[in-house]
Amino acid sequence: MAKALPPTLPDDDEWITALTKSLVFGDRFLVPAFSQTVNNLIVDNVLGNAGHLAMSPPFFTATKYAFENLPVNHTIHEFFLEVHCRYWEVESCSEERTVYETRQMQVPSTLLVEMMVRFACKATEGTAWRNVPLDGCLYHMHADDEERKQCEIDQRGDPSI
Repeated sequence: MAKALPPTLPDDDEWITALTKSLVFGDRFLVPAFSQTVNNLIVDNVLGNAGHLAMSPPFFTATKYAFENLPVNHTIHEFFLEVHCRYWEVESCSEERTVYETRQMQVPSTLLVEMMVRFACKATEGTAWRNVPLDGCLYHMHADDEERKQCEIDQRGDPSI
């Protein structure tokens, strides 16, 4: 059964959460075309054009729901992890408040551990990785290799690939 947040906690992004719940629905009821469409909508809504961020994290309500209700190896887990590690910005003056609010969200410990390890690994590379646009195609679900190739062409805007 799907888990939900207590009603007293505000949603940090209702649109991404609604899409994530739809993704869980499609996964649970084995509707691959629906799941693929919704997964790709999440990625495209967050990244916007050419992998540049269109919506800023955090999306902890949606991310928590995905981690609690989708298989461990689902593509959207990797996407949410990467987006949070790369783009979630917390000003030092609001660190305490952010920690408090994140604890209130009761984010799964597996997500927090994966975020800490991912961020630590990325931090050793310096800061340049944060400025490299994400390739949305890596996080899209594709029905077959031909669709993946077309997605790569569409993402890069270069038909000569």
